[in-house]
Amino acid sequence: ETLVSLKPDLVIFYSQNDGLPATEKLTAMGIPCIVILPESFDSILQAMEIIARAMGNSQRISFVRDQMDAVLALVDDRLADLPGSREKTGYFASTLGLFSTTTGSMLQDEIFARARIRNVSSHLTGYFQDISPEQLVEWNPDIMVLSQHMKQSQVRLLDLAPLQGISAISQNQVYRCPSSLAPWDFPSPLAVLATLWVAKKAYPEQFADIDVLAQADAFHRNLYGKTMTQMGGALEDAID
Repeated sequence: ETLVSLKPDLVIFYSQNDGLPATEKLTAMGIPCIVILPESFDSILQAMEIIARAMGNSQRISFVRDQMDAVLALVDDRLADLPGSREKTGYFASTLGLFSTTTGSMLQDEIFARARIRNVSSHLTGYFQDISPEQLVEWNPDIMVLSQHMKQSQVRLLDLAPLQGISAISQNQVYRCPSSLAPWDFPSPLAVLATLWVAKKAYPEQFADIDVLAQADAFHRNLYGKTMTQMGGALEDAID
């Protein structure tokens, strides 16, 4: 009722949860709706194009695509000679907790894949899935990425004795997804920066001369008119 009372010109729903049922109800009331599912770099651009067309302003989409492609091309170039045998494995923990992970249906899977990191939970389907500590030990990822907004009480679970044999933990390869400004693990053009960042974490020798913050500043400036630093953002990937 509150939404209807606002008399919106357009309502945008994510397809998870109640997105589709709500769309059907509002459309029946004469309120235009769009449902999006931006869980890959291509579908992020597709969703933006749909929204831009609905708003009558689609000219900028090709520019955004070019900026995203440039970041991904940099990663592809640096990892072109990486043998498959050297690819590392990764685990992505969601905001919900250390033992809540992403699946092969989600954006985080592509963030890893484009960084030549094999997602240990890629075979799972749907959205965030709960796993057991024993499963994480069995997967034994080389690198772990925690959501920037994961509660510290969940981060402290990394200290559990049964987890200490996990390569990522024993080798200090556990990080928070870094942006303090806007999350890079959420569907937006910024997600390509997560690929660059995690690629450098996994394969530092291939990116020794790459300043991720400088790349992020340039990306933000090109898309938003100000650098990430100018907007008060920083890279905060330490788990402490």
